[in-house]
Amino acid sequence: DSISARDVYTGKTLWKRVLKGLNTFGVFYDKSYKPDFMDLSYNQQHIPGASVRGTNFVVTGDHVYVVQGIQCHVLDAGSGQTVSVLSLPEQNGLTPKEWAYIGIYEEYLIAGADFVQQTDLLDKLKSKKELGKWSTLIDKNASKRLVIMNRYTGQVLWTLDAQQGFLHNAIIADKGRLVCLDRTAPHILKCVKDRRIRDSHKGRLLSLDMRTGEIIWQNTETAFGTWLSYSAEHDMLLQAFRKSRDMFWEPGNRMATHHAATGQVIWDEPIDHSGPCMLHRDKIITQTTAYELLTGRQWTRTHPLTGQPVPWPYARNH
Repeated sequence: DSISARDVYTGKTLWKRVLKGLNTFGVFYDKSYKPDFMDLSYNQQHIPGASVRGTNFVVTGDHVYVVQGIQCHVLDAGSGQTVSVLSLPEQNGLTPKEWAYIGIYEEYLIAGADFVQQTDLLDKLKSKKELGKWSTLIDKNASKRLVIMNRYTGQVLWTLDAQQGFLHNAIIADKGRLVCLDRTAPHILKCVKDRRIRDSHKGRLLSLDMRTGEIIWQNTETAFGTWLSYSAEHDMLLQAFRKSRDMFWEPGNRMATHHAATGQVIWDEPIDHSGPCMLHRDKIITQTTAYELLTGRQWTRTHPLTGQPVPWPYARNH
């Protein structure tokens, strides 16, 4: 019910704001949460949280943007005092029910209006339990509409409706462009396929002019992923998956790169991986190994005994 700022060297609380209506129960924490800070045991059962829904606040050098209900409270980063309150615009005379996504790029605030009820595709299912143990998060991973506004004034610059849903893990911005994936989440499509429910909708990978919302390019033939990464150095876009043990089911069996300026596919390979995929210079780093960004080939190292190139794997411990 609150957000606070601390001195990073001493831990001293600089300010604290109580904010009601954050709607975070069942998303970032649940009934297993133990608020006793003296208890050194793990304080709640693990839930995906921001890995699925995304964050509900963003911090910049000057402000803290916190989603509260259908509004965004803009706080002064130094004092915690409210600078302004931003609201989502009406759509066809209707006020949005929830502020779903929030992101910041330069002077722009990227908002997602209303969560997509992707389980509407599954009206033949009797229970959401068939979708996994985190059923409360099933409909939290994509937005119905993107709203781009000036983050200082709240002026709405443009909006765009999704055909299926703007996946929160696949919204990125750089060089005056916003790139996003508009598609149904894989765990929903898997249930659709398993139940033999017909769904002919194709997803789309979109690049938009951040200032005007004009479509720069779109790709409906190679829009398969759930995760986007961007290399400013190479102006390349990576499309992949966020497959992980703390997520909904995702295939994790394909990667592709695109020229960010044109959308042209550079390479598209059946690479089995766990995410999220991070880009570092000319490497794609996954949870178990790395790949060459420019070619898709597995990254190699020189074997210390044979002198031959061998794959570069690594193990993760807990």
